[in-house]
Amino acid sequence: MIPVNSGDVLELENGDFRYVPTGEVIPRNETRLSPDDNYWRCYWHQNGQELTRKMCFWRPVRDS
Repeated sequence: MIPVNSGDVLELENGDFRYVPTGEVIPRNETRLSPDDNYWRCYWHQNGQELTRKMCFWRPVRDS
């Protein structure tokens, strides 16, 4: 879980998202809607180390 006000996720002008700790850009079309008001990120790991590539990314629903 990534709290929405943590500053760890930035929504980019084109609607994509940047996960600040890794610099990873997540295309909006690869996200799902979060069931709560937080971001969620699942990631690959190997030998206890996080790899930068995400498995899934959930974003809060925003009013347009």
